[in-house]
Amino acid sequence: MRITVFRRRGPSSALLKNYLARAQAIASAGGGNLWLIEPALAPEQMSAFTEAVARHITARGIVTGEVAVLEGRTSARIAVLAAPTVEITLPAERVSSPFAGR
Repeated sequence: MRITVFRRRGPSSALLKNYLARAQAIASAGGGNLWLIEPALAPEQMSAFTEAVARHITARGIVTGEVAVLEGRTSARIAVLAAPTVEITLPAERVSSPFAGR
């Protein structure tokens, strides 16, 4: 019995959510590689599968770099760049706690 996770319409929503969560964690940790390893796919399907995953994660704000599909394999790599940092400026005056002095 062979289970297929990639249908003509693309990867399942659960699989896309999983890859998105992994990409978000990689970006938050400073960037790195998101590996896609799908042994249930035929090697000729991997390019379209990888493209669908890359489109999904970039549409949700993940910045990516190089996307590489290993030829003849069911593995691919998407370079995930570091998440943008947000700078917070605190007011110059000291803010007192409503619980101070109790």
